[in-house]
Amino acid sequence: MYYVYIYSGFIRSLGNIV
Repeated sequence: MYYVYIYSGFIRSLGNIV
């Protein structure tokens, strides 16, 4: 379930940009 970790990091990145 490594994709969950990647997806979480992706969402975190989006929130950090916004």
